[in-house]
Amino acid sequence: MNFLDFLKDKLSLIIFYFILMTFITITIFIDKINNILSSNIIYLLTVSTVLFILYLIIDFLKIRNYSNELKKLSESKDVDCISIIPEAVTYEQKLYNEFVKNMYYEYSNKISQIQSEFKDNTDFLTAWVHEIKTPITAIKLATENNVCDEETMEIIQEEIKNIDDFVQKVLYYSRINDFSKDYVINTLDISKVVKNR
Repeated sequence: MNFLDFLKDKLSLIIFYFILMTFITITIFIDKINNILSSNIIYLLTVSTVLFILYLIIDFLKIRNYSNELKKLSESKDVDCISIIPEAVTYEQKLYNEFVKNMYYEYSNKISQIQSEFKDNTDFLTAWVHEIKTPITAIKLATENNVCDEETMEIIQEEIKNIDDFVQKVLYYSRINDFSKDYVINTLDISKVVKNR
């Protein structure tokens, strides 16, 4: 943050200060009872302006340090930079820090949840592949022997049923988070359905 940006942020305070000083000066000039010398008024205005400028400089230095640390942090590639957010100087900065920390923790929780779901999916698919390889191998062996007796056909039929069951499990598991894909809701004329049976 540069000083010009800081002054833009404090523009309302600066305007207020000059309006206040103008009001005080006019009030002192108008007051006939307390005859204050012009040199005293200039002295008061000069001292108050110098103090106001000092206040602005000190405030700028505090805010600049926070802003510069925050800028370095944003340019950093550190993944866990949330733990080293600079100490807030103002109440507004504290609110921003809390907001950013809350967003970060919520984001981290969502990432952990997604990683956990992905691991569950991977584990399920790995187990499924191993389960489906067995009936496929059994069918290959039965067909390679070219023995098509009734017992072999029953084995093939059983293994095909197993493959179908495993495929249904995968389809069910892939839709477990979105049941809306399972159903197609339509309006039907019940009499037509009954007559077609």
